[in-house]
Amino acid sequence: MPQDRAIGAFADKFGRDNARHLAVVLKAKLIFPTASNEALFRGKKTVLKSCKRGTTQVGVSYRMLEHLDTVIAAFEGEDGKWTVFELLAERFRREERETASRGSSAGKVGVVSKKLFQAQGEGLGTFALPTRQG
Repeated sequence: MPQDRAIGAFADKFGRDNARHLAVVLKAKLIFPTASNEALFRGKKTVLKSCKRGTTQVGVSYRMLEHLDTVIAAFEGEDGKWTVFELLAERFRREERETASRGSSAGKVGVVSKKLFQAQGEGLGTFALPTRQG
């Protein structure tokens, strides 16, 4: 289903809210808690991404990726728990392809598959995170 502006705004807010919860369970420190999902984790600069059930790709802007060491992605399971993986940013850059979006992220965001995180990332655990329906 194509994403319109309202759906995109909801997803952005959800991602930032979920990043705060994820930071707590991972003991990561959000760099700009109200404005970004960038964090420090184990001394590395990372971004905390959340993928709701059925989402098979993780997207990061090219601009953000330039200054990251890793990308952390949390994938929601059928049981509502989140399985979390950390992938080196260098690996993300090597494997990414441009988003298929034709909206505002067109030409600005690279995506990699959930399968890459599962195969090449470091598993950080499975956690119950407070989430809102929507």
